Amino acid sequence: MTRLKSQPMPPPTCPKQLLKIVAVLFPQQPACDHRTEKDEEEVIPPATVEELMRACVKVGNTKAPGLDGIPNVALKAAINAAPEIFLDMYNACLQGGVFPEK
Repeated sequence: MTRLKSQPMPPPTCPKQLLKIVAVLFPQQPACDHRTEKDEEEVIPPATVEELMRACVKVGNTKAPGLDGIPNVALKAAINAAPEIFLDMYNACLQGGVFPEK
């Protein structure tokens, strides 16, 4: 017995039909404001050497490096050699609320 072959349907080209398809697949969401009001500025305590070292241990050696391309083994060796440099940098980011994208 032979199979029936169907002809592929051409994609829709009618602008109204395309708008309807897009509206169904991607419905509009109401705008949402995620900001919250703070009565006073939240105080984040500085990170400690112990916290830094615990985080360093948790980083897997076989994980792929991040966007900077630095292997985790090298990063861990640098943190173990001079933890105060990393601790100062992390605490400056926490205190200033500035976190580099890369």
